[in-house]
Amino acid sequence: MKNYHALLLFFAAALLVAAGAGCSAKVKKSYYLEQANRSFDAGQFDKAEVQYLNVLHADPRNPVAMSRLGIIYFQEGRLQKAAP
Repeated sequence: MKNYHALLLFFAAALLVAAGAGCSAKVKKSYYLEQANRSFDAGQFDKAEVQYLNVLHADPRNPVAMSRLGIIYFQEGRLQKAAP
């Protein structure tokens, strides 16, 4: 019976850790996206690019990051990167 309780406690702790990691990733993505949008709106495309790439690292299909990176690359004449 003791082993059952220890095993149950272990799985509960593992679940909490996994849930916490997911929230942390969402918070990071949100932070990077907010910072990137601010930099983009201010015309600081070099900073915005780095932050949008961080967003795409966390969420590879984020439409805002993808479209804004395309705009940045197009405006800077990096058409090879802008096309995809």
